[in-house]
Amino acid sequence: MKKVFVIGCMVAMGLVAQAQEYFVGGSIGFGTISNGDESSNSYTFSPMAGKILSDDLYVGARLTISGDNWDNGQNPASTTKTSTVGIGGFVRYYAIRFNKFALCAEGGLGVEVNKTKREVVGDILEDGKSTTLRLEVVPLLTYNASDKVELFAELNVARFHFSNTSVKDGNSSSVFGLGADMDDTVGPIGNLTVGAIFKF
Repeated sequence: MKKVFVIGCMVAMGLVAQAQEYFVGGSIGFGTISNGDESSNSYTFSPMAGKILSDDLYVGARLTISGDNWDNGQNPASTTKTSTVGIGGFVRYYAIRFNKFALCAEGGLGVEVNKTKREVVGDILEDGKSTTLRLEVVPLLTYNASDKVELFAELNVARFHFSNTSVKDGNSSSVFGLGADMDDTVGPIGNLTVGAIFKF
């Protein structure tokens, strides 16, 4: 699977290298999820760059830096902090356009390195690293502010995501879901993600 991912990234970088029209940009996201006494706060920062293949088809690569802080809200207090750095490629397709607005779908495949620390009343019970392979599809709403600037918002409530995480001891787990999920503890998904791209 990792070989397929590496080959896909090489193909994407080759396409970008031949591009006549480029874009750069990024997004930021913040999220809060509550379930009874439990709560989770997350953030995501993701710069990106790529090629415009046509008016309706963009391809690119992105770096993702994110974090999540989960609190059980009980006594004894237990918190889990996860920080993530990931890279991946994506394809964005513009399906419906209306004046300056557009509705599009973005599919991405990436690999992430996660560091997790779990504490109970100040004592560290777990402090480990893991690797995640992530596949996701998310709808976006975009707005053309000008010929060169496009703003967008990710509609995370309708995000499809699948991830497989492997830890050092050889165990692995998979997460499959739609929208923001408190069980999605790797690569946290913000309730609100906004961004912009600049074309040149």
